[in-house]
Amino acid sequence: MVAERAGQVPIDKPCGEGVLPGGVTDLAQLGIFPHPSIAFPFQGIRFIDCAPTTRAEAYFPTHPGLGIRRDVLHRLLLQRATQLGVTMRWGAKVHDRGDELRLDGEPIAAGAIVAADGLNSRVRRWAGLSARVQRRRLGFRQHFGLAPWTDLVEVYWHRRGQAYVTPVAPRTVCVAVVADPPGLRMDELAACFPALASRLARAPRLDPIVGAATHTTYVSRVAGPKLALVGDASGAVDAISGAGLSLAFAHARALGPALSQGTLATYQRHHRRLSAPARRMARLLLIMGDHGWLRRRVMATLASSPAIMTRLLADHAERRPRGTISLAAIAALGCRMFSQAPWSPDLSVSD
Repeated sequence: MVAERAGQVPIDKPCGEGVLPGGVTDLAQLGIFPHPSIAFPFQGIRFIDCAPTTRAEAYFPTHPGLGIRRDVLHRLLLQRATQLGVTMRWGAKVHDRGDELRLDGEPIAAGAIVAADGLNSRVRRWAGLSARVQRRRLGFRQHFGLAPWTDLVEVYWHRRGQAYVTPVAPRTVCVAVVADPPGLRMDELAACFPALASRLARAPRLDPIVGAATHTTYVSRVAGPKLALVGDASGAVDAISGAGLSLAFAHARALGPALSQGTLATYQRHHRRLSAPARRMARLLLIMGDHGWLRRRVMATLASSPAIMTRLLADHAERRPRGTISLAAIAALGCRMFSQAPWSPDLSVSD
């Protein structure tokens, strides 16, 4: 593993502190079990539309997700990698010389190179793989010292953008705001999200505000004979999906067998299958954010038909293998929204 400075924590997105249930399963299989004192299990998602106030929520059907600060998770991942014998090269410099990568001036001799170096991946550029930026938004994040008031991740909606509240420890919540440029600043919480601002009014701010861009990018090829891209380097979904960390862990788990078998072409197929549901959900949520009339109608429908939201959340958060399930739930949502006599397929969570 190579990093430019010891303890470096990449900040590619303004959120990224919630791990969906599928990602929690991946972490456990990697041998990482965060202690309750440094993380917070959240049970589902709550949407709150601010004009007019409408709430819709759903709970994960099997097990919770996990809120955890990015720096804490980074430390746990490094500890586990060290236990497994991974050699860290802190401060090492990677340069490319034509068709060759060099580490501190010496050629890298490796059976395969895995690029997990974020949105602006240097290794991806060296390999000649391009990322197409489909959308760019700006976000800001800050931690507040107060006990979470709910065991759900809350997403507040406003015509200018969204605010996300993720419980990340027994007495810490992470608040992030995300919007199209020029962005939505943390000091505008009271104007856009008064109920949230009221909850945070007396809470101490635990750190400075961190700003970052969140991109939707697409990379058509994520594997070559001796190269594989992982996480945001392999294409990123907007932070609104909440799936960034979970996708990275899923990519890593899919890559392991491909590396051991020497068949990186299979990783390309698995990567596409794993990423498609998150991209579909991000597109749906971004469309809701762009069109207030549609968002209000969707929110009202989800509030009155919680089974639909539960099914959509289960498919997204737990990476259900059959895409037709999500399509059935989306079809049911559309029928409920636009029909006086809605169609109601079987939306029970058990398979």
